[in-house]
Amino acid sequence: MTLIEIILRIALGAMFVLSGFMKTIDLKEFSKIVMQFGIIPRKLNKMFSYSLPFAEIIVGLALILNFNTFYFLIIALLMIISYTIGTSIALHEKKKMDNCGCYGIIVKAPLTWKKIAENAIYLIIIIYLLI
Repeated sequence: MTLIEIILRIALGAMFVLSGFMKTIDLKEFSKIVMQFGIIPRKLNKMFSYSLPFAEIIVGLALILNFNTFYFLIIALLMIISYTIGTSIALHEKKKMDNCGCYGIIVKAPLTWKKIAENAIYLIIIIYLLI
């Protein structure tokens, strides 16, 4: 693994850890944000939104520690793809959200097409690391 690959892997892992941690600060509010997307069924929303941040932290730590990296990159790829699909659906439906929930309630990132571009960068990094 080259130095650039190590840096990208650790940076990607740090993004997942940070994103997951920031969501854990107020899981109830994060759950409300997830509900605004209207994709996860109401009955599953709490379970999904309360477990997702911890899944992100686990994926991030695995990438940082270089533990089963290939498998955790696949999981990261699937997570980012699903986030991109959810964001695309919400944008297509013209949902107005002041906070996409990407970084919990601490960093209010509005739901815009910029999120799709940001996710595309993450996808490129993940695919690069997988190849």
